[in-house]
Amino acid sequence: MALQIYLCSQQCHKGSIFTPVSGRLVLAIALLVIAEGGVFALLGLVYRPALAITVVAVTMGLCFTVVSQVLREAAALKEENDGTI
Repeated sequence: MALQIYLCSQQCHKGSIFTPVSGRLVLAIALLVIAEGGVFALLGLVYRPALAITVVAVTMGLCFTVVSQVLREAAALKEENDGTI
């Protein structure tokens, strides 16, 4: 997950955040966060406070999924806009 975050930050520093690559990177981060929530759900069977982390991780993962879709749509609009004069 750290690699995806690093690559996404590199895209931001280049000024090319609205690209399909950024959308895929954010989607990868979202799926990893949701998977992390699953690990904490298993830990919640033994340690109850971990269930709260599960809820937060899954919620954040779903929010990142929405952000990735927004980035993909923005990239498509940007490509369309760049094609017109």
